[in-house]
Amino acid sequence: MMPRQRAFLYPMTSPLAKAQAADFRRVYNDVQTSFVYSGQTIDCSFSSTDEDLQLAVDGGGEMPLYDLQLTCLIADLPATEQADPERMKGEEITVGSKSYQIEKANIRPGSALVRIMCSNLDI
Repeated sequence: MMPRQRAFLYPMTSPLAKAQAADFRRVYNDVQTSFVYSGQTIDCSFSSTDEDLQLAVDGGGEMPLYDLQLTCLIADLPATEQADPERMKGEEITVGSKSYQIEKANIRPGSALVRIMCSNLDI
């Protein structure tokens, strides 16, 4: 029996996903930022940490600290990572001349976006 894989279904046809993708493209056109993952250049924008801070305060736990947080379109990721973004954990990305290790990739159900949290490998 083959091991069961987690399936993430994020149809880009939903109105929310279409709106998110359009908004992301507008932001990207203003900032023109990208990172390299598995030899592929992926458009992105820098993310805030407000949500993580709120979760940490509300939950009474410690806030995970990341050196870099990026947001990109799920559709821009390689096919295997689109199906299971947790595969990205521990992988290396490059932004400009700096290298980072992916600590977490977060996708909300129905979203067109993935948020990637990284630690700096150049420190």
